[in-house]
Amino acid sequence: MRVRLLAFVSASPAMRPLALVLLVLALPAKAQFPIPVVSDGTSHEILDLAHAPDAGLYAVGTLSGALALEPDWPEPTIEWSAPNGTGFLARFDNVGVLQWAHVLEARRAGFNDESSAFPKRLAVLGDGSVVLLGTITPGVLIDLDPGPGEAIVQPQTGDPLAFVVRYSASGEYVWHQAVATTGAASTAHPMGLGADGGTVYVLLPPSPDADPGPAEAPSLVPSVLALDASDGSTRFTAETTIPASTFSSPSAAIALAAGGGNLYVVGHHGSTATSRFTLARHDAATGAVIWTYTPTNGRDRMDKLEVDASGTLYVAGELSSSATGVALDPSMPGTITLSRSGDARTFLAAYTPAA
Repeated sequence: MRVRLLAFVSASPAMRPLALVLLVLALPAKAQFPIPVVSDGTSHEILDLAHAPDAGLYAVGTLSGALALEPDWPEPTIEWSAPNGTGFLARFDNVGVLQWAHVLEARRAGFNDESSAFPKRLAVLGDGSVVLLGTITPGVLIDLDPGPGEAIVQPQTGDPLAFVVRYSASGEYVWHQAVATTGAASTAHPMGLGADGGTVYVLLPPSPDADPGPAEAPSLVPSVLALDASDGSTRFTAETTIPASTFSSPSAAIALAAGGGNLYVVGHHGSTATSRFTLARHDAATGAVIWTYTPTNGRDRMDKLEVDASGTLYVAGELSSSATGVALDPSMPGTITLSRSGDARTFLAAYTPAA
């Protein structure tokens, strides 16, 4: 079966307009090429896309079984036999030719049989190297070095473990950082990743300790972890203004964007009936909150953030609340700027650094 890679982005009928917006935001004009892919018919999915400075394309996703990323050579490029599959990272050049691909080789500690790793997000640095954010389940370890060396992330017990790993543009391992996510109930919890000015930013799920060093964060709120892009060392950690997670009103870290010296995060919180989003700008050097905004109307979602070189923030999301709509303008919080009738609707908004 021959398909296009872009067709692997899955979405429910209600979310298909949003999925299209996300692809438009993720891919610049130079990188909008078709990539033929040969599949063995099992489950594969693209989770995130990022363009390189040379107009190449990074793709991260999941595979279960065999996946051939070189259509002119139909033998599998990568394969993994774990029941739940695992993640992969691939780079294509500016005309869609595969340059390299890595499988996230996760194994059960003490058994060494194939297990699963769950990739989340990609970010590309100025030199064209790539940073990957992912998670593994308790009792699973992963070797992040695809070469002869080893870069082992040891498992933790009880909760998923997040990992951040950097690869060069040619696919060589550079560094990794493991981060406990003790507030995340499963590997399905969303997270965010971005890079700007030599710093890698990670938006972590609600956790009492987001720092891989001594305990600092005291409450179950999503937090930002900033890493030095050169070696992966911690620069700072900072709590977000997304309300603390409780059993009846859980919060979630949804997305992060960094660019032009600006850092933005968005999270969701509240019950299903009263869900809200909170959008905030943080100081990119210290993590301090500069401004934050939570609309008064709810059950509307911001799901994708992008920042241009001027620091302007672009947001894509979905309206699903009542016809009263959502106030997207922080300068006029009582003014309804968008509403919907009938089915959910996709929206696109832009904010200046001053909100």
